[in-house]
Amino acid sequence: MAMKMTLTISDNFREGVSAAGEQILTGLRSDMASMLETHTFGVIITFCTLVSVILLVVETDYNADELDIPMWVTTGSRILLVFYIIELMIRASAYRWKLFRDPASVVDIIVVLVDLISEVVNLVYHKD
Repeated sequence: MAMKMTLTISDNFREGVSAAGEQILTGLRSDMASMLETHTFGVIITFCTLVSVILLVVETDYNADELDIPMWVTTGSRILLVFYIIELMIRASAYRWKLFRDPASVVDIIVVLVDLISEVVNLVYHKD
């Protein structure tokens, strides 16, 4: 009987800790969602997207002329890819499965995954 009582207290304690942890996590998710929805964050994402397009155009021009792509273009593209991955991780944490119900978010995920796969393939099979 004493053993069962100990388990019950332990289970109740775990449930209380889980509930408190969930409240903190819910507050954190709410804070992340609020940050993602600010005007400032939208401006930052727009700026990063614009820089990404410029880097893509420069990279395409160098490839068309069969020239080596400058290191600053490659580095900038990789930094932006890391930024986009972190942004998607924050969005996934904040919105959970709701993220996948938004068509624009699904497109973002696909674009980032394709870019990530492309970078990995380029790193593995890069010709020197």
